Amino acid sequence: MKRPLQVLLIINGLIWIIYGLGFIFFPELTGISQQFADWPGNGAFVYAVLGICDIVPACFFIMAARDPLGNLSWVKFAITWGILCGLTDLFCALKGYVPFSQVELFFIIDMIFAAGYLIFYPWRGARDKSR
Repeated sequence: MKRPLQVLLIINGLIWIIYGLGFIFFPELTGISQQFADWPGNGAFVYAVLGICDIVPACFFIMAARDPLGNLSWVKFAITWGILCGLTDLFCALKGYVPFSQVELFFIIDMIFAAGYLIFYPWRGARDKSR
């Protein structure tokens, strides 16, 4: 179970690093890709800050992949991150803040990774380690 968890952490981390770099260095393109045609002039600043908020945990996901059993807190964080990001996407769509088509891709990605983390979480290893 360790290997699939490592792969998930690395792939998820890489996705968020790439996306975060897009927010920082290509905010207009990232905004267009998310269907934000009209956004305020200070939107680039907000996107840059959001990019950092994506990159930092993503780096820790990748570092945790070296030893998932020794970094269970980061695995738990990744699970929580995926679930909360997905639920936030869904909430914003249900409230009408954005159309679901705007958040659909990341809702699916977040839920797939959260489910994968839960499936491959070392439940027995975590229990043994806590003794």
